[in-house]
Amino acid sequence: MTERFRPVAGNSERIVLGLALVDETAAQAVAELPVDIFGTRKHQVIHQAIVEAWGRHATVNVQTVIESLQRTGRFASDKTGSGISHDDLFELDENLPPSAQMKGHRRILAAAARQRRLLESAEKIAGKAGERFLDDTELSQLEADFQAAAFSSVQEQAADRGPVDLQTVVSSAFQEISEKYEGKRSSVGLTSGVKALDAATNGFHGSELIIVSARPGCGKTSFVLKIALAAAQRVPVYLASLEMSAQQIGERFFAMTGNVDLRHVRSGQLQPHQWQSLTDALGRLSDYPIYVDDRSNLSPAMLKSRVQRLAVDTKRPMGLLLVDYLQLMAPGQRFDTREREVATISRDLKLLAKTLDVPVIVACQLNRQLEQRKDRRPMLADLRESGALEQDADLVLGLYLPFNYTGEDEDRDKAECIIMKQRNGPVGTLGLHWNPETTTFFDAHP
Repeated sequence: MTERFRPVAGNSERIVLGLALVDETAAQAVAELPVDIFGTRKHQVIHQAIVEAWGRHATVNVQTVIESLQRTGRFASDKTGSGISHDDLFELDENLPPSAQMKGHRRILAAAARQRRLLESAEKIAGKAGERFLDDTELSQLEADFQAAAFSSVQEQAADRGPVDLQTVVSSAFQEISEKYEGKRSSVGLTSGVKALDAATNGFHGSELIIVSARPGCGKTSFVLKIALAAAQRVPVYLASLEMSAQQIGERFFAMTGNVDLRHVRSGQLQPHQWQSLTDALGRLSDYPIYVDDRSNLSPAMLKSRVQRLAVDTKRPMGLLLVDYLQLMAPGQRFDTREREVATISRDLKLLAKTLDVPVIVACQLNRQLEQRKDRRPMLADLRESGALEQDADLVLGLYLPFNYTGEDEDRDKAECIIMKQRNGPVGTLGLHWNPETTTFFDAHP
C-alpha cells in the first residue's frame, strides 16, 4: 500500500535550524517560529532547545543547544539513543546557504505547515463523514469546520507578520485621519437609524461586537431590524434569526416600513390604504440587500462559513452581521456549564467581527433578576450567564420600555436606549419614541 504523502520541507527545516546555530539574527527569527512549522519530530525538539537557549539569553550555538537538550533529558550521546545526538546537530551545519536566504526558507516552511494543517483537517472531517449517516445539524457543523479550516489558512497567511513599529502605526493612522478630514473617507460608521445613537457612537465600525440587550418583549428584535434596514442602504446585511422564522421577519419589515399595525399585517385584515402602504413597502424592501437566515442551532463557526459562502455566491462581501439572539446560539462543542458556553460564543463572535472586519450586532436577553429591582432599567450586571459578554463587547446597549412596568398611558410611546458600555465613547441614556403597533423605534420628539 502506498504511503500517504505528508508535506514536510526537510531541507528547508535543516537550513533554517542550521543558520540559527551560526547567526544571531537567524537564531532570533527561529526562536519566534511556532513549533508546528517543523514537520519532523527531530527538528521540533531542536527548535524547542533553541527557543530555550534564546530564552535564557545564551548565545545560540551547538554547545548551548546541547545544554538545553540535557536540561530536558532529550540529548543522546550517540545516534543509537532516542534523543538528539551530536551528529544530528552537526548535520544541520552542512552546506549552509547565506543568511540572506533565511526568509525564503521560512516561507517554504510556513507553506508546508499550512498544507499539513489542511490535510489534517480534511482527514479529520473525512473520518467523521465516513463513520455513519449524520443528521442535518451534524452535517452543517462538519461543513462549517471544513470551510473554517480553509479560510483560517488563508487568514493565517495574511496575518503572518511581526510587530509593527510606532512610526508605521502612526503614519497609517494619520493617513486615515487625513482622508476623513479632507472628506475622502467617511468618518461615520454604519447608521443605526436612530440619530441620537449615531451621534453618541459615531456609528458602527468594522471589528466591533455590539450587544443589544433587553428583557423579553422590550424590543430587541425590533431594534435589530431597524438597524438592518438603515445599514442596508449602504452595505449588504446578514441577519441570523434564531428565534423568528423568515416569514415572521418579513411581516415585521412590512409593519415597520409600511407603518401598518403588525396585528393587521399578520391577520391580513387590512384597510385599502393599509394595503396600498404595504404594496409601496414591498417596492422599497425588495431593493434592500438583506439576507435572512432562520436556521436554528447556529454556531459562530457555522455562521462564519455561511456568511463567507453567501459573499462568494453574491460576489458581495457582507457589511454587517446581526444575530437574534445570543442565548439561542449553539457553541459548536460541549461544555460543563452554560457560563462557559456563552463565554465561548461571545469570544467567537468578537473574533468573527475582527476576522471579517465588520460590525457584529447581537441581541441578548437580560437576567430575570432585573425584575426584582424597583428600577427595572438594564445594567451591565444583568447580562445573562456570563461576564465575558461585558468584557468582549465594544458597545453594550440596554433597551427599556417604561409602559411595560408602569402601565401608564403617558408612558405608552416612551423608550430608552441606555449606553451601558462604550469602548470608544461615553455612556448615558437616550430618550426614544416607541410605536408598539408597528414595533418601531424612532428618535424622540423634539
